[in-house]
Amino acid sequence: CTVRDSQKKIHKHILDKQNLLLISSRVNNADFTQLRLQICKSQVAKDMQLSVVQYKFEKLKDLVPTNAAIAKANSVMHEMEIDILNRIVKTNVLNPDRMLIVDGPLQFLKEDDGKDGFADLFYNVVGVSKSFDPMLPMSENSRSGAQIGSQLVKLEYAERTPVFYKKNKMGRIFGCWYLRIRRKKHMRSPLEGIIKVEKMALHEDLERGFDTDVIDNLSRSLLKESVPTCHGRDLRWAVHLYPVYLTETMIKSSFQGDMAFIHQFQKRF
Repeated sequence: CTVRDSQKKIHKHILDKQNLLLISSRVNNADFTQLRLQICKSQVAKDMQLSVVQYKFEKLKDLVPTNAAIAKANSVMHEMEIDILNRIVKTNVLNPDRMLIVDGPLQFLKEDDGKDGFADLFYNVVGVSKSFDPMLPMSENSRSGAQIGSQLVKLEYAERTPVFYKKNKMGRIFGCWYLRIRRKKHMRSPLEGIIKVEKMALHEDLERGFDTDVIDNLSRSLLKESVPTCHGRDLRWAVHLYPVYLTETMIKSSFQGDMAFIHQFQKRF
């Protein structure tokens, strides 16, 4: 998590790191338990903050074990994100004029189990996605046949769609809308330069609907973040928000190189 100061500079606010060793569930439980104990008591595991985690691999469901492992890693990262958000909210860092951007959708949240107060964590939070499915229906009524992509191609620069209501598996309701942040003449395809924005619906939003002024203000704020160009061969440049891009760059720079990681692991095991 990064923060922008009064001088418009971005700094690290919280950086949590954890190394995972992911082992397939096709290894029986007894062997996995023994292997995890042997690795975790080693000095290298302590130095590397290494956790040994088992992921479920279903041969009929997952084409390759790598996909199942990535899904497990994403789940662990998601738990870390929720922990960071908890700490930020408790320290009263966020307010309507100082909101948090989550890089990616909010609809993947599933750990709340309907807990009271969970939605309050997201009072001053929006999720911004660089990619989305343009084939999604415009409403829950599948018989309508209308797909969101047919409306997105009509968006001009700085225009947004109305807010659509979506429900996740836990029954949480989100408002999502699409915003064009780049001019069409600079794009290679009709849907390039559009971001998807999500906000969790709170009690007042469910009763009265999302406040248009709030949605417009959020859209204007996000539009301003797209002005600088992200240099280099990044195919996603058209949907990058500058602070998100800088945060991603900072996180990547904190990673240990693949060869250094593997060498340390091999040498000490």
